[in-house]
Formats: sequence, structure tokens, C-alpha cells
Amino acid sequence: MTRPPAASASDAAVGTRPREKEGDEDRGGQLEVGKLLISTALLIALLVAGMAALAHFFGPTLASLGKHFVALLGGPGVALGYLLPDALTVPIPADVVAAFGLFGGMPFAVVATWGAVGSLIGGSLGWFIGLQAAQRWPRLARRIDEDERVVPFLRRHGASVLALAAVTPLPYSIGCWGAGAIRMPFATFFAVSLLRVPRVALYLWLVQEGVVATGAM
Repeated sequence: MTRPPAASASDAAVGTRPREKEGDEDRGGQLEVGKLLISTALLIALLVAGMAALAHFFGPTLASLGKHFVALLGGPGVALGYLLPDALTVPIPADVVAAFGLFGGMPFAVVATWGAVGSLIGGSLGWFIGLQAAQRWPRLARRIDEDERVVPFLRRHGASVLALAAVTPLPYSIGCWGAGAIRMPFATFFAVSLLRVPRVALYLWLVQEGVVATGAM
């Protein structure tokens, strides 16, 4: 079976016109940015409201759990909470894990830094996994190719879709795998993934402010 040509380095470098696989134009429909932004706002609102409600009703319990979390895992635990889902697509609520660092008394800047570092390392591992899948692991390559949430758009539009995945509910981990699979240059991938830094900081700041408003912190 003849393999389709991979995106050229020059195409992937600008991140706008990676070469499409046959049939990609029919998969996934159109990427509706407006709906993505609405979904992002709703997700943030639910996260902040949920954490604030938990802090209001279970403040002492959360503080105790947070202190145990910080004592046992500290900053590396926060980083791991982002690294695992971003690298391996496992369903770990990274922002909730990081919130326990805040509940445990870690300074906001420290939690945000560890979270951003974990996300960047996890995303980079995801890119490497995607690259290796395209070259050596056909079963995983098929799994990536069958995705209809991110990969078809990534093949069509490149780094702009990865940027959306970095800050919206589009699965960033799948975007990382897909970026490696289409051989997006790592420098391009990493530069776009730096959007994870303000994304992590913003979500944690909103959670902190929501919890502070309840008087639990």
C-alpha cells in the first residue's frame, strides 16, 4: 500500500498548508471557531463555579487534602497532572490537580510555573509519540489518522489549529500526536505550544479568584 506524502518541512514550518491526505476534506466538517470560543467560556465558567462551590462547602477538607498533596508531591505533582494527559491523552483533570496545589498553600506563580512546564514537556512527548507512530507504530498511526476532532483540520490548516487546541477544548494531546504524525517541525510545534503558558495561568488565576470570592482561601 502506497503511503501518502507527508507534509513538507516548508509547509509545516509556516503551519498553514500541510499536505492533505486523500479524503481529509470530507472528514470533520468545518472547524467552527465561534462555537469553540463559546465552549471555552462555558468550560471556564463551569470550572470556576465548580471549584468555588466545592471550596464553599468543603473548604477545610480541600485545604487538608491540598496540604497532603503539597507535602507528598509538591510542584512535580502539579507538573505531572499536566504532563500525563497532554502526552498520553489520559483523562486527568489537570486544572483540578493544580488547584490542590493552591489549596495546599503553594504560591500561585509556583503552581502556574510547574503546570506550564508539565504541559510543555507533556506536549513535546506527545509530538514525539506522533512522529514515532508515523514512522514505526502503524497501529497507533491508524488511531491518530482516524481522529475526526483535530487531525483532519491540522492537516488542512497546520499550526493555527494546534494554537486553538492549546487554548480551547479541542484536545491538545491529540493535536500534539497529530503534529508529530504530519511531521510538523518541532521548533514550530514548540513555539505554538507556548500558548499553554498563558492558558494554564489564566485558568488557575480564575479558579483562585473564584475560590477567594467564597472566603475559603
